[in-house]
Amino acid sequence: MICQTRLLALLALFLCSPLSGVAQSPYRSQLGKEILMVSSGLATGLAASLLDETLDPLTVEEITTLSREDVNAFDRGAVYQYSASASTASEILVYTVIASPLAMMTDQRVREDWGTYLLMYAETLLWTGASTHIVKNTVGRIRPYVYNPDVPMEEKTTRDARKSFYSSHTAFAFASAVFLSTTYNCYFPTSRWVPYVWAGSMAAAALVGFFRYQAGMHYPTDIIVGASMGGLIGYVIPALHRVDTDGYSVRPGWRHGGIAFSFTMRL
Repeated sequence: MICQTRLLALLALFLCSPLSGVAQSPYRSQLGKEILMVSSGLATGLAASLLDETLDPLTVEEITTLSREDVNAFDRGAVYQYSASASTASEILVYTVIASPLAMMTDQRVREDWGTYLLMYAETLLWTGASTHIVKNTVGRIRPYVYNPDVPMEEKTTRDARKSFYSSHTAFAFASAVFLSTTYNCYFPTSRWVPYVWAGSMAAAALVGFFRYQAGMHYPTDIIVGASMGGLIGYVIPALHRVDTDGYSVRPGWRHGGIAFSFTMRL
């Protein structure tokens, strides 16, 4: 799971850091809210890991009965794709996109707000990984390359060969790209670079999805859903921390002996 194993230490550090941010910050963290978001994300990730053990790899007999004609017409082109170089390119590019929000730390204003900013991003990565992999391990969709006779059988008989839906690389790329663009727009609303940041980050994220298709790792529907889910998380997490009254507000608390929280949205 991309970045998931590294988040625990980061989250512990950020939860112990000052959460209020600088006075002029467009974002604010609240301890109760962060504990709720992090703990629920970790619980979802744990459930995904447990489900992974229940996912049985395909057998050779099952693979030999598969037919490309069984794949819907919209997705069928993916079963003819397979490229190791495209797979490598997607790996390099997705980690580059994931790292791109850290470039914001070069600005003094964001550095002064480092605790809130990095905590928001850690939550974005946590929820992207947890939600993606719980769906993968529940659906168990067969990857396109399994239908390709040119692919070695040993690659087709792994658990990973049944984790096509939906694309985690694309989800992470769009979550990071939308997070970067959204937070850049909030910290620097009058900057002339806002549209270029959006355009560049979206183009890079889309290219990750294209490489995953060329590699034979995902169908177009996997990539579309991955982009949608990742982009949604990349937008909602910062929105949950906005200081102003426009957008989203989450307030955790206790009710009937358990944790409860209210969620409001103003358009």
